[in-house]
Amino acid sequence: MHPLVLESEADVMRLEMDRERTPDFLDVDLPDGPRRNGGRKLWELQLKWVPKAQAEGEFPRDEERYRDSAVYIRPVYAKTDGPAPPCLRIPVHGKRTLPLDLAPAPQGGRRDATNDP
Repeated sequence: MHPLVLESEADVMRLEMDRERTPDFLDVDLPDGPRRNGGRKLWELQLKWVPKAQAEGEFPRDEERYRDSAVYIRPVYAKTDGPAPPCLRIPVHGKRTLPLDLAPAPQGGRRDATNDP
């Protein structure tokens, strides 16, 4: 997991992940509530990969599933009479290698330390 701290205005009540826009291979643990820093709020998120999605390689890259590798977070405000707030887009760049027990076996054989690319 990778920690990430977001800072918000005092009137943000909670954060929500937009699951429709966030790729299935990314997830985030959202805190129950923020820490306070004067009149601001600090939200410590834990960004993580979803192993069952079996996504591997470099992110982002020019393939449909991996083009937008970002987590989308929506702030929820105390006052709901205004327009919906925009999502925060948190880009994720990196490389993921599947562990041997999750990686598909090569064609015609089994995967072990000797034939792991």
